[in-house]
Amino acid sequence: GMFLVTLTYNLTGLIRASGYPMKAMWIMIGGAVANIFLDFLLISVWNMGVVGAAWGTTISMALTAFVSILHFVQPKSFIRFHKHVWEPKLYIFRNILAIGISPFSMNVAAFAVVAVLNRQLAFYGGDNAVAVYGVVNSAAGLILMMFLGVCQGMQPIAGYNFGAGLNDRLKEVYMLTMKV
Repeated sequence: GMFLVTLTYNLTGLIRASGYPMKAMWIMIGGAVANIFLDFLLISVWNMGVVGAAWGTTISMALTAFVSILHFVQPKSFIRFHKHVWEPKLYIFRNILAIGISPFSMNVAAFAVVAVLNRQLAFYGGDNAVAVYGVVNSAAGLILMMFLGVCQGMQPIAGYNFGAGLNDRLKEVYMLTMKV
């Protein structure tokens, strides 16, 4: 299901950046609601446990990916997908790799740090130490997500104003983001 998660996050980011931030938000909210409903159905009603939760998440991500793709085939969309878009092109893969290798490396390094830290916590502190770290890490993740949400909401506005040469408005958006 990770392919669907990546596809959905990337497509909703493109939807947001192309001038439809509310639509991207509703697509993600719809996916979350579908995930909650499917998790309840698969875990509680059909007694599928963790496997049901995994299937609920995967199915909800498939739905959000499908809805996201539908946005790009509509004639009124600012950015539209055509048949030739799905043909693999080497130069595109090279560009994606050149841009994406740095964040990918950072994620791999962060994963390695967490793996080593969890091993050390388990060895020296036991299950309680690992659990406490999990709670602290989750709380920090929530705070980080709030900052990311504010920054992602600011990006299309800043991009538009930068492209239009409206530097005063760009500075105003930046300052408002920093205050938030």
